[in-house]
Amino acid sequence: MKALMVARKSLLEIVREAQLLGLELALPVVFLLITKAMYNAPLLPTYSVWIIDSEQRSTQLVQEMESQHYPDGRPAFEITLTSDEQAAETALKDKTAAALLIFPSDNSEIILRGDAISSAFYHASVLLETLLRKQADRAAGRVEIVRVEPQPIQIAGRPA
Repeated sequence: MKALMVARKSLLEIVREAQLLGLELALPVVFLLITKAMYNAPLLPTYSVWIIDSEQRSTQLVQEMESQHYPDGRPAFEITLTSDEQAAETALKDKTAAALLIFPSDNSEIILRGDAISSAFYHASVLLETLLRKQADRAAGRVEIVRVEPQPIQIAGRPA
């Protein structure tokens, strides 16, 4: 009974205020547009990574990065090799690069730079850390204990 009273009250308000009818009809459309805008982007984007390496220490890592692909065939990384640190920093600030890897010539450290609050940097850094850890384990002679092989979920013979 209360539901009918609320419905009656709403209809009376819509009759008095024609703008409410427009709002009532526009609200679902607005939510559909928001949903399309938010979920239309690929869930697994290709991350742009710039690499500064004057002594060619990154060759093996670059090869591993180039071999990383999503199940639909898209590459996980777009790699730009450069020697211009200023251009790389500008790319980070402009958000055209998700991360910057620097292989300094004076030591064995690898420097990873990026915008700490950027989700692109966060996701790219997780993927890069996995690759760097594998490379460090191989260099140290440690055996691979566990290997995770992602497989796409298939429905009726089609990849999801």
